[in-house]
Amino acid sequence: MSDIALQFEDVSLAKNEVALIKELSFSLEIGQGALLLADPQMRARQLLRVCAALERPTEGRIHWFGRPGGNLTQAQVLDLRRRIGWVHRGSRLVSNMSLIDNMTLGLVYHRNLSYPQAEELVEDLLERFGLYDCRFKRPAEIDHAAQRRAVYVRELAKRPRLLLFEDPSWDLDQDFEVLMDEVKSLTKQHETAYLLSDVTAQDMVGWVDWVLVMDDRGNRIWSSDAFDPAKHSRFSWRMSCHEPSDGSEVDG
Repeated sequence: MSDIALQFEDVSLAKNEVALIKELSFSLEIGQGALLLADPQMRARQLLRVCAALERPTEGRIHWFGRPGGNLTQAQVLDLRRRIGWVHRGSRLVSNMSLIDNMTLGLVYHRNLSYPQAEELVEDLLERFGLYDCRFKRPAEIDHAAQRRAVYVRELAKRPRLLLFEDPSWDLDQDFEVLMDEVKSLTKQHETAYLLSDVTAQDMVGWVDWVLVMDDRGNRIWSSDAFDPAKHSRFSWRMSCHEPSDGSEVDG
């Protein structure tokens, strides 16, 4: 059996007395990918923050990589976050550093690599995402689309055990398939697991193993081959008004 990257057991989260997550349970294995569809979208954003260990649930238990997350020390939390790659709508590059330095600095400090070793690891990724020729430029010297691609490259370069992406197809548009080819390569080698929050159910299902839907009816989980995007067309419809701000069905 594959290692469990992320496990929720009856997790609930309330904000300002509003229940955003209620009694949610699931397991995401290394080598698996999952799609999260939530209404309202704030549910997805808060769930990803919980998955990234940036938000504590109101109730329930979480395990990351087989380790209970109830009473982690500061050092354990830091180690956990090093093993997670997270891109959200507000993710940004360090403005006074070149793209290549944005990519390599974390590898040098967190994986004890030399700068030449770190650069070698990221050069292929930069090439695939069309960023190699501007690798010595600062974020302000490239357009917004290139900046967004670079944020994803920075997280992929870490080769994390868990990837969390908020609206990647909206962020990357035609480069989304490039991203997912890289992600699928990592999962095929059983190096990582990934959870995508996105509003384009029609296009996303083929990339994942299972789908979690969260709305006022509760939590529902389908295997990807049993999920019918046509019955959840409202998620695709929201794509047109989404603003770029900062198996069988089972009970979730």
